[in-house]
Amino acid sequence: MQFELLTASENIDCSKWLDNYIERRYGKYSETLRKTWDMLLETCYKNDGYHENEVGSALAARPQFMPVRTGPCCYTKIYYDTDLFEKAVAVFASAAEEFGKADGYQYDLCDLVRQALSNRFNTNQKKFAKAYENRDISAVKEISETQLALLKDLDLLLSHRSEFCLSRWIGDSHRLAADDTERKYFDLNARTLITLWGDMNNTNILHDYAWREWSGLVGEFYFTRWQMFYNDSIAALEQGVEFKVHCTEDFAGRAKYIESPFGRSIFDFEKQWVHAYKEYPYPEDSDVTETANNLIDIWKIGK
Repeated sequence: MQFELLTASENIDCSKWLDNYIERRYGKYSETLRKTWDMLLETCYKNDGYHENEVGSALAARPQFMPVRTGPCCYTKIYYDTDLFEKAVAVFASAAEEFGKADGYQYDLCDLVRQALSNRFNTNQKKFAKAYENRDISAVKEISETQLALLKDLDLLLSHRSEFCLSRWIGDSHRLAADDTERKYFDLNARTLITLWGDMNNTNILHDYAWREWSGLVGEFYFTRWQMFYNDSIAALEQGVEFKVHCTEDFAGRAKYIESPFGRSIFDFEKQWVHAYKEYPYPEDSDVTETANNLIDIWKIGK
């Protein structure tokens, strides 16, 4: 719609435009899909609460008790009603039998369930921080296991769409290379761009600047960072010692993250990962409806 506004000579009727969009994207109009989009306009697409470059992801942030920022410009705070958003996801998924063969539907179903799971990670991490503050070891362990299971499920979901695959990003970089030396150089740069951003000295402020919720990146990179965090924080709680991890709330403070032993271990892992050359099978799209609906049931999304 924003591109139409550039040349429109009169006001655009948003309701009519949305009806036409549904038909164009999914092949035909549907009251079910319109209901979904009405709820999306009340939540993730509402016109207040959002500022450019400020929407982040807790799971893609360097692990801490409750991440405030992901990249240097992105805040993890969710500005909309996540329960209503989950209802929208469930309604959208209910149309899978009728619209499952439409590529636009496949992409959006994967993307919507991805966001629902990402939101859950955010919510769960708040619970983890509270349980840790209360020294509730049982709850801390349970939530950490839930979080790691969620990351595995998210990685599986995203693998159905090539647009959400690390292997596509890496494979495309390899295809540009003229020889093995160049291929390894491009691989390093492709990995660095979406993780450390190239700032690999001790200032290290721009990490996660280009974070992505991608299959492979979630499973290899974010999962490992959070697993390290949960293992070390739980061990400290059990031993009755303080677990030190810096909260990267302000921009300048992001450099302080790697000053603690845990922060340094995360940084060491990140540097090892960006240098770990690997060739992946090039991804292909596959039907996401079964996995998406299974995850909706498992995580009780919209229920």
